[in-house]
Parts: sequence; structure tokens; C-alpha cells
Amino acid sequence: MERRLGWSVWLTNLFNPMYGQRDWQSVLISFFVRLFQIVFRGILLLIWLVLMFLLALFWLALPLLVIYQLVSFFNK
Repeated sequence: MERRLGWSVWLTNLFNPMYGQRDWQSVLISFFVRLFQIVFRGILLLIWLVLMFLLALFWLALPLLVIYQLVSFFNK
């Protein structure tokens, strides 16, 4: 997901001006646009990480849940 979002690429180019324009206005605009992109994509990456962690926990807990359901079904 990091490769898809390109978070590290945005972080690496934070201080490089966009389109090679080196006047102070372009550098300032490029910095804040990239900063916004880094924060936004970082939040998306964090949400994706939490979802994948929860999915892995569910995947690990699923056999225990199935065993519990089988035991409770046959104990009736």
C-alpha cells in the first residue's frame, strides 16, 4: 500500500520545487502542497495498517471461534 500511495516519494521530494521553478512562491506552494499530501496519505496509510492488523487478528481468532461454536453446538 505504501508503494501505491507513494508516501516515501512525497516525503523524499518535500523540499524540491515542483516543475523546476525555483522562485520563492513556487517553492512555498510546492512545500505546502506536498506537506498536505504527506499528511493525507500518511493518514490513509495508518488506516490501512489498522484495518490489516484487525483482519489478521480476525483471521487468527476465526479457528478458535469455529471450535467454540462446534463445542457449544454439540454440548446442547
